[in-house]
Amino acid sequence: ANKNLPAAQYRLAKLYEAGQGVEADPSMARKLTEQAARAGNRIAMHDLALYYTDGRGGVDKDISKAVGWFNQAAERGVVDSQFNLAVLSESGQGTTLSPDNAYFWYAIAAQQGDQYAKKRVDVLEAGMTPEQLAPLQKRVKAFKPKPIDEAANGIFKNVPWAAPDKNVRITQVRETQTMLSNLVYDVGTPD
Repeated sequence: ANKNLPAAQYRLAKLYEAGQGVEADPSMARKLTEQAARAGNRIAMHDLALYYTDGRGGVDKDISKAVGWFNQAAERGVVDSQFNLAVLSESGQGTTLSPDNAYFWYAIAAQQGDQYAKKRVDVLEAGMTPEQLAPLQKRVKAFKPKPIDEAANGIFKNVPWAAPDKNVRITQVRETQTMLSNLVYDVGTPD
């Protein structure tokens, strides 16, 4: 975290938030979350929005700032942020009242499996004409999440510590089969 690695900053923030292994420190948790968010960690973006929504961690409640961070996370595929943006757009809290934006973000969240978002899409669709729906559905269909910085989000590929050691795997399989055999399970012919 001290070397400005966003994934580490975010994980350390969660430890400060929960008081796991360190004394709980909401202000430090928010500060680390903000550092990670500004450096591209999409879940930190969502969590920072929650700090502003609730006015905790040493920041004042500011729904418009929360909307900005929810928007950044939503654009990067965070379903909870997409849903929250829809709710805020539908109610006009911290942003312009916009049934169109509410429909858009509910529909995007619903595509990712959010069941309540799907119900809200159905409700909003019932109050719209086909002429109103067509451009919104086209916009939903065209949506592609912004690419993310994988390292900032804790996704590491082709790194020495992540490469499986074939010999370790063979040993683990052999040991597992032996343990299962000792417990009188038929493991068949060892691999």
